Amino acid sequence: MRAFRAAELLTFSAGQRLALKDSQIAPRAHSLTIVSKEKGGAVVEVKSPVQFKAGEVVGIDGDLAKDTIARVIALDPPASAKTA
Repeated sequence: MRAFRAAELLTFSAGQRLALKDSQIAPRAHSLTIVSKEKGGAVVEVKSPVQFKAGEVVGIDGDLAKDTIARVIALDPPASAKTA
């Protein structure tokens, strides 16, 4: 899972897995299912669309859609760059 900062409003649809802090989960709890609990947060699966405002940091699992790539700033290098 890679960490990204939202450069503008982001919306994630059902089925997307995200790593969020507890403070991000609480107001969106009705739209999320906790997959695994971690210290200070959890990996969640989106049940219904959720939004994140610019500046929020979100861990995103899997490949990003082209429209999402344009609206985030990568905070972690991709796995291929870590092993190079």
